[in-house]
Amino acid sequence: MQKIHQRLNLVVRSDDPLSYLAPLHGQWSGYSKIKLGQYRIRLEVDKANKTLIVHKLGHRQNFYEK
Repeated sequence: MQKIHQRLNLVVRSDDPLSYLAPLHGQWSGYSKIKLGQYRIRLEVDKANKTLIVHKLGHRQNFYEK
């Protein structure tokens, strides 16, 4: 859990937080992900409010399921 917290802080405090994100496609179009070892974080970027909204955190094996 500490690594997840550290990674999110790194992204938020960065001058270019979008460089840490990878866009998702298909049913998850409009969302981005951060890879962290075997885990993934799905999030939404609210550029207007300069906010990252975390929608899901999970193991990569079942991360892309609804």
